[in-house]
Amino acid sequence: MSLTFLTIEEVSAMLRLSRDTVYRLAQSGELPGKKIGRAWRFVAEEIESFAARGFSDGEHAKQVRAEYEAREHVLETTIRTQHD
Repeated sequence: MSLTFLTIEEVSAMLRLSRDTVYRLAQSGELPGKKIGRAWRFVAEEIESFAARGFSDGEHAKQVRAEYEAREHVLETTIRTQHD
C-alpha cells in the first residue's frame, strides 16, 4: 500500500481553507498530520476522512436537534394539557 502525502498548501487547496487555518488546525491536533523537520505532511486519506467526518457529524447534529425539538413539543403539549 502506498500513501499519498500532502503539503499544507495542498491541504489548504483541498479543504478550501487558508494556509494559516490549516497550520493552526494541525498545530492544535484537530487536523491529522505530522511535522517532519520544519515541514508539515498529511496523509491524503486521513484528510479525506477528517473532512467527511465533519460533514456526517453535521448531519448527526441536525438529527439530534430535530429529536430534541420533537420531545420539547411533546413536553409543552403535556404541560398545557395538565393546566387546562
